[in-house]
Amino acid sequence: MNLLRSHAMNKWPIHLCLAVAVGLLSSCTSKPDTPAATVQAVVPATADERPKVVILGDSLTAGLGLLDTQSFPGLLQQKADQNGFEVEIVNAGVSGDTSAGALRRLDWALREDVRVLVVALGANDGLRGLSVGEMKQNIGQMIETARARRIVVVLAGMEAPPNYGSEYVA
Repeated sequence: MNLLRSHAMNKWPIHLCLAVAVGLLSSCTSKPDTPAATVQAVVPATADERPKVVILGDSLTAGLGLLDTQSFPGLLQQKADQNGFEVEIVNAGVSGDTSAGALRRLDWALREDVRVLVVALGANDGLRGLSVGEMKQNIGQMIETARARRIVVVLAGMEAPPNYGSEYVA
């Protein structure tokens, strides 16, 4: 049972986030077969002109040990391309990062035409024993900053590691 649960827990975030992010992408841009796009000539955007979906995270986002195309953001880019969305998925994952580190680089991550921010952090906070209050404050500030810039925020949940006890996990 633990192996099955572990396998399911490893698979659901990618599938869930793929579905959520691709659904949100429709608010970023028109697909070529929509009426709005057929009225105007469809001109493919260059990579620099496309609206951005930024995924801010740690090694799980960065894809430590994987090819860029195998990382979570790489898979999202493939899905967006397959569905005709003219967006760029930005991998803003840094291995070993915490919510505090990500907050420090948030302005850098949001410097371009970002429409969606996916915040996928917390695993390293838990592994390093960062207080839950500090983690909530950091992630809350990220959400507030993004929303003030009219950026849609998707918060990906992390399961707290049990190494600091049940109170910390709760």
